[in-house]
Amino acid sequence: MRAAECGGKVAFDGNYRATLWDDVDAARRARDAAIAFCEFGLPTLDDEHAMDGPADAEEVAARWKRAGAQEVVVKLGSEGCFTAEGVVAPLKPLEPLDTTGAGDAFNAGYLYARLQQQAVIAAAEAGHRLAAWTLMQQGGIPPVTPDAPYGRLKAF
Repeated sequence: MRAAECGGKVAFDGNYRATLWDDVDAARRARDAAIAFCEFGLPTLDDEHAMDGPADAEEVAARWKRAGAQEVVVKLGSEGCFTAEGVVAPLKPLEPLDTTGAGDAFNAGYLYARLQQQAVIAAAEAGHRLAAWTLMQQGGIPPVTPDAPYGRLKAF
């Protein structure tokens, strides 16, 4: 967490995968320790349910804020995301080709927009645009193509 100690901006997505942990308590402790250093918390509601049981997005955001995150966006999958300013729906419903990497793509679009001083809602929309494009590609690392939106992030 040297980045935070040196004034850098830290973003954290818990990305909980039960098979990678000996037990959920260890995962929870590691997550909470990381949240304490982050400016941007980017949890996914399904991951939080797997770790802490049922909760709505507002409760998850409040938990992450209490743990130290300054700004929290809870990803809701096909339902969009929850921000301090309310729920931001995806731009349009999709039939995904492959969901691999969509959450990471959302994070990239959101963080890029916020670091460009865009408002939370505009940043969420940028995240949704990048995630939507990723959903229509095969595999977690889509090829660089002329239509790839990450090549035009400034247009967001």
